Amino acid sequence: MSDGETIYTATRRLLVAGLTESGAAFTPSDAVWTAAAAEDLLERVTEPNTAAEGQFIERLRAKLVGASSATIQLAGEMVYLHLLVPDDVGGETKAKLVETVLSADPKAVMVPPELTAALFSGFARPGPAYRAYRGWQLAWLLRFALAWRALVPATQEEALRDPWSFRRIADSFPVDRAYSQRNALLHLAFPGTFEGVVSRRHKRLIIDAFAGTGVEVSGDDDRDLIAVRAAVERRHGGRVDFYDPELMARWHPEKALSPTSEAAGLVLAEIVEEETSVLLEPTAALAAGLFVDQSWLSETVDLLREQRQLILYGPPGTGKTYLAQELARFLTAEVGGEHRLVQFHPSYAYEDFFEGFRPRRGEVSGTVAFDLEPGPLRLLADRAAQAPDVPFVLIIDEINRANLAKVFGELYFLLEYRDRSVRLQYSPTTDFRLPSNLYVIGTMNTADRSIALVDSAMRRRFAWQGLFPGEPPVADMLRRWLHAHDLPDDRADLLDALNARIAERDAAVGPSYLMNRRVGTEPGLARIWRHHILPLMEERHVGEGLDIEALYGLAALRSGTGRTATRREDAPPLEETGEPSR
Repeated sequence: MSDGETIYTATRRLLVAGLTESGAAFTPSDAVWTAAAAEDLLERVTEPNTAAEGQFIERLRAKLVGASSATIQLAGEMVYLHLLVPDDVGGETKAKLVETVLSADPKAVMVPPELTAALFSGFARPGPAYRAYRGWQLAWLLRFALAWRALVPATQEEALRDPWSFRRIADSFPVDRAYSQRNALLHLAFPGTFEGVVSRRHKRLIIDAFAGTGVEVSGDDDRDLIAVRAAVERRHGGRVDFYDPELMARWHPEKALSPTSEAAGLVLAEIVEEETSVLLEPTAALAAGLFVDQSWLSETVDLLREQRQLILYGPPGTGKTYLAQELARFLTAEVGGEHRLVQFHPSYAYEDFFEGFRPRRGEVSGTVAFDLEPGPLRLLADRAAQAPDVPFVLIIDEINRANLAKVFGELYFLLEYRDRSVRLQYSPTTDFRLPSNLYVIGTMNTADRSIALVDSAMRRRFAWQGLFPGEPPVADMLRRWLHAHDLPDDRADLLDALNARIAERDAAVGPSYLMNRRVGTEPGLARIWRHHILPLMEERHVGEGLDIEALYGLAALRSGTGRTATRREDAPPLEETGEPSR
């Protein structure tokens, strides 16, 4: 049996055992593909788990702790079915992923050898979205199983015989982001009817390119592809592959492969149609956990997609660093990417950030030698270059505290021109490029240094997303947090009153100072106000001799008094607090 036939035989065994008998492909005598197990697994797959680290499969395994053996094995068989598709993932890697899921059961079953063999082949390269939306793909498979379970046996038997009846079930519920999985399952179940093209965009490009060859287009992509194939094969006198360079030049000329690529065997698989990496769309669960609007998160991710560099800027306490870290974790963890944080400061330099010579003990006693060592950007860029289909995110905290021209050097150019390369000052013989799947999120405290001081070259290379009290998404952040923790919401009113008195956008106080359970009690609130917020006001009015408590204290804000700034009686003369009076 050829490798190509192996995956279809494995699929048929899986579907017959699971769909018609409610059994299992790995252990045929056990009832695994039941409605109860599918509902339990669907709930676990779609359950928010934004705090979990690691790749999707590891997170799925964590969610399976405590589940029934049937639920765990169903998860393993669904992941197995999902992994039959890609041919650019090694068989050993696929088998390890399935074993990881099954290991959630102390009595984990083993994948039969003949089924393991099918994992060493595949029929498509569905692209990074297939991995990025893996949760949606598995959820779709589970909804398909539940839709199947609701059918009478006669309808089930007909659907396993007739491809169009099978497709009707697949299209009986929303597909969401699982078009690739939907198209892949149709092909795996009926390879003689449905094309091995998992991209719906590719399907339409093929139809549009060859529709003028006597094919009457009906609007049903699957049926139209059958007609297109028949017409093209009549003209070529035999079986054709739509990903052959000659044919691909007709429907997708910019992606057509060279003869060199053909020799490498790449034309037999679907080519990635998306950008080199896919940034996940923020979920409602992520937005709820961050106490911001989902629309704002989506806009932020869109800015990152378009520009690849983004700065979150605003006054202290608006959650810039926390949001950057949580967003980076969300964008990378599920798809196997990586994120890293560095903090800039006045003494930070190019040699710290990108690469520079570091001293070490020399081979001769009493001498010093120097080695060229990579910095955090070079290290992450190298890792991103090795995995171009997943995102990597570098967070630069307090980006405006360093001399940016000194830190970035010739990398300024690469921030704007990702498709170009430059010669490096410490590696002059090396052509270096910033990978397109490397994203940068900077944070900037506007109370520390105005963004107006950032040079125009840097401003142009970054998208800017503001975080200011009184403006979305910060305006309701504290109130949402207080409500979620069942704490008095007048704390949000106090912060609003404080910022109204400050009356300066860049100097306003953010909500994170009060996002602490201690604010639930009056002593706790007073302590935070006295030791965290009033010192900020002291610093803002240093040398002015104002009575800060009378102006910004809790009692003054609650009573509405102290709106006019007054000097303390014991305040020194103004000329003693600064420059001598003239």
